[in-house]
Amino acid sequence: SLTYYTVSDNLFYYPIQNDSTKETLHKISNLKDGKLNIATYSIFMQKDIAKWWAVTFNGAVNFNSFNGAIDGSVYSGSSFPYYFYLNNRFILPKKWTIELGAIYWSGYLAGLYHNKDKSAVNFAVRKSVLKGKLNISFGVNDIFYTQINRSTVSYQNQNTSLRSTFDSRRYTIGLNYSFGKVKVQQRKTKSNEEEKARLTH
Repeated sequence: SLTYYTVSDNLFYYPIQNDSTKETLHKISNLKDGKLNIATYSIFMQKDIAKWWAVTFNGAVNFNSFNGAIDGSVYSGSSFPYYFYLNNRFILPKKWTIELGAIYWSGYLAGLYHNKDKSAVNFAVRKSVLKGKLNISFGVNDIFYTQINRSTVSYQNQNTSLRSTFDSRRYTIGLNYSFGKVKVQQRKTKSNEEEKARLTH
């Protein structure tokens, strides 16, 4: 699919540095008399490579551009960010299933911040027991701990490098039990003449 939109006077984050006090203030304001333009092309695909191997892929490519004034100074920029996600599902004997997925985000420009690329690899295994009624799963997100946020700023008297991490490596355990079909019966309302007569008394 292809989408495009534009935003006028977009909110803009930027740092201001005071050299005498060695303080940096992060501000937010509208990009005066400016516009943000974003065009996106996205794709989604599922395919069975074999009876035991299924692949899911989705991704997107963007073109971002902006221009306007910050504190009276003209500023503009553009970038071509993209991302993709690929997941492999393997069906093994004795009702075992393994999933191995990877996601990648390219670098992109967000205002003054040049964000670096990042990625993650995820893994999960599942076992079906009790004739398929109980599913037991175990998974790990971001196995190699590579989903790290890194960015740089080069603006006026500033040259800054930023790096932040969070608990992206997470372990999950799941239990899912199916109780089968549950029949729901609707209550029938009597409407015979005897019932109507009783209600009129």
